[in-house]
This record gives sequence, C-alpha cells and structure tokens, in this order.
Amino acid sequence: MGTRLIDNEIVLIAPQDDPLAGATVDTAELRGRTWLLREQGSGTRTMCERFLEEHDLAPKILTLGSNGAIKHAVRAGLGVALQSRVAVELELRTALVATISLKDALPARHWYVLRSSVGVLREPAREFIAFIEGDEALAALERARLNQ
Repeated sequence: MGTRLIDNEIVLIAPQDDPLAGATVDTAELRGRTWLLREQGSGTRTMCERFLEEHDLAPKILTLGSNGAIKHAVRAGLGVALQSRVAVELELRTALVATISLKDALPARHWYVLRSSVGVLREPAREFIAFIEGDEALAALERARLNQ
C-alpha cells in the first residue's frame, strides 16, 4: 500500500557551459544530444525512454549505474539527463550543472510512502503515516519549499 507524499520534480540537466543552459527550448532542439540513462530495469530509465519515444528522439544513449555517475558525466560534458531535482539540488545550487527548460512538459513523478499490506503495522509507522497524511506535514513541506 502507498500514500502519495509530494511531487518529485524532474529536471533536464546539462553541463554548466552548455549553449542551452538556462534557456527554454523545443524538445526537438535536443536531437543529436547524447542522453545519460540509468541501467535497464530502473524506473528513471523507463521514464526517460518513454519521454524520448513520445518526443520522437532516438539519441545516442550512455548507460550509467547511479545518479552520482550521471551527475559526474553531465559535469564532464558527456550528455544530458532527466533527474529528480532532489537528486541534483546541490549541484544546481553550486552551479556544477545547469538546467535546460523545455516548452514541452517533463514527466510528472511523485514520492510515496510505502508499507506492506500484510502483517502488523507498528505504532511508530502508524504515527508516521498519520503525520504525513495530515495538515502538519503539508505545512512543513511548504515551509521547506519556501526556504530553498
């Protein structure tokens, strides 16, 4: 069972010196770019493959095994990648990578709290789920978003 927690914003990251860094462009302008994707079976890879297919892009793909490897490869100028903003927040704040905004919508994803549907739900887990489903958690998330 799962409870939707918050949006998981996806961003397109590129090297800081990329000519499209900071710009808003048509997705078609990314033709010819190398895309950095996670390994087969990764949900992030599936999301990216779907995005590329929906926008009729058939780029060269470099497969890497972690978000960290993808961030380093982007910094080194090896390609662009769709990543969770949470995963690249530090690199964006410190200008190690940049974003390219697209006129087309990027995929929508969400964070969930998952729990087993079988077995006993222990009190700390029950209290946490009650917290995240309540107004107090939403207020805390909003405060955190405003402080970024």
